[in-house]
Amino acid sequence: MIKIGERDRRVGVDAVESRDFYEDEVDTAIASLTSIIEPLMIIGVGSMVGVIVISMYLPMFSMSSRFTDRRQRPSGEKSYGEAFRPLPGLSDRRRP
Repeated sequence: MIKIGERDRRVGVDAVESRDFYEDEVDTAIASLTSIIEPLMIIGVGSMVGVIVISMYLPMFSMSSRFTDRRQRPSGEKSYGEAFRPLPGLSDRRRP
């Protein structure tokens, strides 16, 4: 290409045209690569946030389950669910 430009005495013009052509090619390649990488980055950031949230809440859930499952009740003491169940037959009555 340089030989042809020297022969026609247009080296500067040809260099500018080739620069513009390759600049457009690089811009197109970067735009397509960016459009491919963007969704992958969003998925990556979302998964990192998910891991952080799970790592924060998992110990709290395991601690709370240890306290509620292994709590010793004195004999005769009812759990919350047993203490507040409606008496049989009362839920069927209608108020006058």
